[in-house]
Amino acid sequence: MSKTLTKPRVSRDQWLARALQVLETEGLQGVRVDRLARDFGISRAGIYWHFRGRQDLLQAMLDFWAEEFTVVITADPELQQGDPGKRLERIAELILERNLARYDLAILDLSAHDKSAARVLRKVYRMRLEFIRSLFQAAGFR
Repeated sequence: MSKTLTKPRVSRDQWLARALQVLETEGLQGVRVDRLARDFGISRAGIYWHFRGRQDLLQAMLDFWAEEFTVVITADPELQQGDPGKRLERIAELILERNLARYDLAILDLSAHDKSAARVLRKVYRMRLEFIRSLFQAAGFR
């Protein structure tokens, strides 16, 4: 009886999370399909279940960063109501607990060389600023 070895299935979010990790440690040149596939122990064809190619992966990585490291806070219903000071305090706690700023420098560096990354970065920073500004205004600061 022979055992059939099955290769691990890699989800879209796993590809994106790994791409961000590589971006942080190696920069854009490290975010290559063959390298990521090798990290997962699968063939490079596995990426095409989720992305059309490297450019699609890179854009999805930027969107994933915006969603997982910003929208997760700004859209959190728990942080939409209540005392503004307590909400600000909770946001700071969540940022630290979840290490939500860990890829900001990598994205900032990428944005210096990539117009798409620069657009996403500006959108995310604007979203963060408006969210915090609204809390300060609710707390009585003008």
